Amino acid sequence: MSRSSNTEEKQQKNPAQKYLKWKSGSSQWKYWDKQEEKEVLLAANTPFIVLDVLSTATGFNDRKGCGVWANEVRSLKLPLRLQDKDGEIMSGVWREIKDKVHYVKFASSVYAVINSASGYELVNFQLSGSALGSWIEFVDTLGGPRKLFGDVVVGVPEVKEGQTGSVRYNIPGYAVVKSELSDEAKSAATKADVELQSYLKSYFAASPEGKAAEEHNKDVASYEAPKPTPAPSAQFKNEEVPF
Repeated sequence: MSRSSNTEEKQQKNPAQKYLKWKSGSSQWKYWDKQEEKEVLLAANTPFIVLDVLSTATGFNDRKGCGVWANEVRSLKLPLRLQDKDGEIMSGVWREIKDKVHYVKFASSVYAVINSASGYELVNFQLSGSALGSWIEFVDTLGGPRKLFGDVVVGVPEVKEGQTGSVRYNIPGYAVVKSELSDEAKSAATKADVELQSYLKSYFAASPEGKAAEEHNKDVASYEAPKPTPAPSAQFKNEEVPF
């Protein structure tokens, strides 16, 4: 609150307009349309401009019949807080919790811009399972994640088939489909990324780690070095020095 505002500052809302996951059965992306209250499919080969990539976890608890989600982090050295409809399940870095909750998978949270029928949109791809494995291989072939943030457009021109035991599934085959951006696309991507980074700044600041860092910085800023002890006015005699 402040003199000019009688409401507390709220954390910014995630600017992603769609949250996409890979639907193996139909070899397409899917997202939930809140207004229509139904699942909507998006073509696998929909091209996108990558803005940022974070880490999270996702899953489904069959016993409870509910989804499981987690916070997003930039580093796997930071804790993931697993939650479901009843609250927090577990918290810890991924290597510590991955074998303790069998129905949860690691996921990459890829923020990107697509050009849909309604214009440029900021969306989020949540990649897990085979969609994540293929993504990791793709990023490695590029030479690392930094290569994603140039003037490149990524897409899924090919859908591959995989099989584990008797279970068959489809895998998105990511590729760079264009190595330059139009001025309009550059402008849209930059505008979307400014909005995204503003949100992420507030998101991380509101996390327990962000709040702890803020308190630490306040302590550092308010720290005053002790004044030096004045030198003794008289010299010690040799026999008074204990060593």
